[in-house]
Amino acid sequence: ADLDDTTMSQVYNSTAETYASRSAVDETKGVLMLYEGSIVNAVYFSTSAGLTANAEEAWGSEYPYLKAKLETENPSTVDFSKEETFDNFIDTSSVNGISNTEFFENNKQFFRWHVSYTTEELESAISAVLEDRMASNPDNFEIIETPATKEDAELTSSPTDADGFLYEKIGDLKNIQVTSRYSGGTIEELTLTGTKATMIVHGQTNFRQMLNPSKQTIVCQGGRSISGWTSLPSNFYYIQKTDKGYTVKGGGFGHGIGLSQYGAEILAGKGYGYKQILEHYYTGITFSE
Repeated sequence: ADLDDTTMSQVYNSTAETYASRSAVDETKGVLMLYEGSIVNAVYFSTSAGLTANAEEAWGSEYPYLKAKLETENPSTVDFSKEETFDNFIDTSSVNGISNTEFFENNKQFFRWHVSYTTEELESAISAVLEDRMASNPDNFEIIETPATKEDAELTSSPTDADGFLYEKIGDLKNIQVTSRYSGGTIEELTLTGTKATMIVHGQTNFRQMLNPSKQTIVCQGGRSISGWTSLPSNFYYIQKTDKGYTVKGGGFGHGIGLSQYGAEILAGKGYGYKQILEHYYTGITFSE
């Protein structure tokens, strides 16, 4: 097989093979993961926020074995389409009587994270990528012109070279919020309200890249700070308006569909075999020998 050291295969950072890794390959050689007789699309990601996502919601493609479920030893489903339910889960790491400690990755750094912006910083961050995002997938953006009110006219500043592409489209940013969320927790629709127009955004890549945190600090659980990223860690987030601007509060690292690598590691540490781990992440699968 042709493999490389990127997300197209596996970012293993040229880590040397070990006895354990060789044994894992040898012991599973020839075993296929199947769903109704066909080989599955065994997608995976780094770290969950305590739940996995429905593939059809995030990608628009139906994979019956890639279903949303809570990342606990007794997985269940929760409807996260109500924003209050999701926001509270991110803030408290508990839902439906399930406590923080029951989620596999509760002590991993990306289990929870946040990024803060002033309004001007967020406008600049979005402007830096918006034109390219709109050019690459124009159908995911809708701009609705709104009649200017007296208040809007007073809020709208005179345009300058620094105002950027976002200003051209909607004027000064008045608010940004998640206006629709899928039951599996991922964002369905993001709305930016400006003094001249409203922009409605769809698309999972847009949700992570639109809020381009390249000049911000991502603060992870445990206090570690990361900078220089051009994409948010995941789409499991909500946006809180603050006195200075906005804070994005989220959890997880990656698309959240299929197998969580850190979750699988934790299950292995609990004594689960590879088939049990795969059955946890891929619903209704069987194995060929």
